[in-house]
Amino acid sequence: MTDLEQLRNAPVPRPAAMCRRHARRIDSIFGFIAYGLLWFFVANGLATAALFLGIWIVGPKPGPVGFTFVMTLWAGAFIGAWVMFGLWVRRRRGPATRLFRDGTVVDATVQTVRRLSMRGAPFTHATVVFRDATRERKAGVSMGGHPPELSEGRTVPLLYIPDYGYCAAFPVAGKLIAASLARD
Repeated sequence: MTDLEQLRNAPVPRPAAMCRRHARRIDSIFGFIAYGLLWFFVANGLATAALFLGIWIVGPKPGPVGFTFVMTLWAGAFIGAWVMFGLWVRRRRGPATRLFRDGTVVDATVQTVRRLSMRGAPFTHATVVFRDATRERKAGVSMGGHPPELSEGRTVPLLYIPDYGYCAAFPVAGKLIAASLARD
């Protein structure tokens, strides 16, 4: 069963597990890993600040209770920083999950197609036009290769929700491709 068939066959709101799986394709884990590496330094900085604060509170000769307090403060700051990062990831992925949970499949018409190559790797960028409840909108679809299914005038299914910068396109055999909406 293709990605498009799964989404069309599932009742709205769609199952949470399916939505999370597809949302990962819009907001990839690799982007979060890069932010996580940067956040590691922030977490260490917060933990170090908490360590110095704890030492300042208990004094230079803390004893066992003071030592436990300082280490608990340090660990709490480090773990708390990662909890904040996890909440940010969840909030960031929320709209993508909402796209797959509540999105509507619309038919978009391919307006322009550019077949390009970057460092020898072929890719195609297409602009598609569709109509939502209020007006005509545009989205940009980029994908690897030069598929013949992506040509001017053809119809491409698109999963869309208002007020989100991305949508999901299904240009080739019902396979999901992340697409960005044009800014108005």
